[in-house]
Amino acid sequence: MRYRWKKGARLRADPQKIGEELEQIYQASQAVTAATVTEFAKNNPDSLLGQCFEWDVQKAAEARWLDEARYVLRHIVMYAEIDGEEKEVRAYWVVTVTDEDDEKPTTVYRLITDIMDDEEQRAQLIQKAKRELSQWQERYANLREFAAIFSVIESLEI
Repeated sequence: MRYRWKKGARLRADPQKIGEELEQIYQASQAVTAATVTEFAKNNPDSLLGQCFEWDVQKAAEARWLDEARYVLRHIVMYAEIDGEEKEVRAYWVVTVTDEDDEKPTTVYRLITDIMDDEEQRAQLIQKAKRELSQWQERYANLREFAAIFSVIESLEI
């Protein structure tokens, strides 16, 4: 088989070789899990797959804690009045802001109510939604059960 990284992947290892290593794992039980991949990587730290992991326990723990914080921020909801009705909405969303002092763009989480009041950040959220809709369409393009939905998406001229 031929392999490549999905668009946007932040992995530097050769995707063809990683795919072949994953095939080795797959061959053993006709399936892979995160646990079997991790086990292979631990037992083969010099493999390309092993090099995709952070083996420094402190660095790995800190990265995991950041992931957990992002998870909390993505999953907390709040109640907001929308069109005169109280609705449950995701509370925090990711936007890029520029610090006035050093003009360096930074990714932060902001309350949805504040984002909706900021024209630039609202535009960022709309762009994100459009991008995700397009990605969803690409991901499920081979499922003809969604053909009618795809037609509607295409008519939106996103």
